[in-house]
Amino acid sequence: MALECFRELGAQVLSSDSIVRDLLEGNPEVQAGIVEYFGSEVQSADGAIYRTALGDRVFKNAKDLEWLEALLHPRVGASWQEFLELHMDSFVCIEIPLLFEKKLEKHFDFVVCISCSDAIATNRLLVKGYSEETIYLRRRQQLPLASKIAQSDFIIENSSSIEFLKQQCHLLYHRLSALG
Repeated sequence: MALECFRELGAQVLSSDSIVRDLLEGNPEVQAGIVEYFGSEVQSADGAIYRTALGDRVFKNAKDLEWLEALLHPRVGASWQEFLELHMDSFVCIEIPLLFEKKLEKHFDFVVCISCSDAIATNRLLVKGYSEETIYLRRRQQLPLASKIAQSDFIIENSSSIEFLKQQCHLLYHRLSALG
């Protein structure tokens, strides 16, 4: 939601998760590699990869996750670079869930952490259809929120209303825009 707020304010935005989704749904080379490694049970009839089935596999097996990241992350990084070059004179926001885990923060001018309590985050994920096991397995791959907050340049609190989130995004956008 924060990324959408920044887009509405005029920023050029890119979501790493969207890049991955596009690769899994529409990149024949990526799809073929995944099916070769994981088998046809992770692929739908139209060729797209079942993200849920793939997630179930990789978040339970570190070797499988490492293989998948080696396939996807260079392509995601290339997409960021292309996006940054295309919008080099614009205010740009790139959403990267594993920014600190993959030590990517050095590639960016500053980092904004969107924060909320574990309970709220869990409830939001449950509403989206994630199981408690899936949430736990995915969180195992992430640094604790306190660590991300400590390493970030700016923090936006997202435990309240959408309006409060929008207000914070607005203030930060205008503060950073003023820096030129």
